[in-house]
Amino acid sequence: MTDLKRWLDYAASCSVSDLNLDLSPVPPSADTSGVSRRRRSRAASVAAPALDFNCESSSLTRLNLRGFHLTSLPPSFKKLAHSLEILSLCEIYLSYASLRRILSNCPFLRSLTIRRCPDLKKVIVPSSALRLTRLTVVDCRKASEISVSSLGLLSFRFSGALLKNYHIESGAALEDMYISSGGAVPAMPRGDWVKPFGELANLKILTLCSLALEYIAALSSRADSGFRWLPKLVELQLLMLMMAQSNLSDIYSFFKYCPCPRLEKLFIELPVSACDPSMEMYLEVPMEDPPGIGFDNLRILKLNGFKGHRNEVQLAGDLLKKSCILEHLVAVIPMGNAGEKF
Repeated sequence: MTDLKRWLDYAASCSVSDLNLDLSPVPPSADTSGVSRRRRSRAASVAAPALDFNCESSSLTRLNLRGFHLTSLPPSFKKLAHSLEILSLCEIYLSYASLRRILSNCPFLRSLTIRRCPDLKKVIVPSSALRLTRLTVVDCRKASEISVSSLGLLSFRFSGALLKNYHIESGAALEDMYISSGGAVPAMPRGDWVKPFGELANLKILTLCSLALEYIAALSSRADSGFRWLPKLVELQLLMLMMAQSNLSDIYSFFKYCPCPRLEKLFIELPVSACDPSMEMYLEVPMEDPPGIGFDNLRILKLNGFKGHRNEVQLAGDLLKKSCILEHLVAVIPMGNAGEKF
């Protein structure tokens, strides 16, 4: 670590503005296919070095850290943090309290990205992060809560197991939101998963996975506050892990409970599975009717991974019937079918 300290001191003496520090251990060459995920994570934690990060460059605006234990924040961090605008933490071992202290010392931070930080249980953004406009949280497996008290957030992107609790103070200011989960969770998340959709008056771009659609449909149908208008939404992307009858109903429910009168672009990522889930009897559920509203401004409809399954064809047909001025319909067949478009 002595050589690393000298290297950081040299970078600081050069008044570096963009610093990328990657201390990720070299992955083992032996086959680890039979090793459990927990054991691999434990081995990675042991192999990752510990570091008191110290780089006294007053001109540092972009900082990318990866692959080590951030043990403490030296006094010099407060000095560099006053100029920091973009911070990315990937595979960094730190507590939510340490993260909050970092953010409290970064008054000019505009963008925060957190990826695969295995010890992080919460992401708490204090109100002092006045200039934070973009927050991205990806695959932090222990994270169960996100709370953003700053009022200027414009973009929120989350990928991982759906949260138990979350709160975004500036929901009405959000312009871009991305929520994706790669798998199911054992129970319905605590808190009102639908409430924020009544506060997204300025949202223009929205991406949702099929699991998020399922929760929105289930909670919207029994909520008391009525419809959740998305009056400024112009682009919607749906990431479908499955396309069973229940998933088709969830899509229809979303448009029923969250009308998007200005929607211009709709992109639907269909599942890669070659089997037709509509043929599976155990997935049969009461079918939600197609949305009663029209898509008066929809100009682009793209179905990626279109295989011609019954539910895919039904969805495409129902959307076409409701679209008054559609200009482009793109159906992309999987690579196994020569990647044809029609």
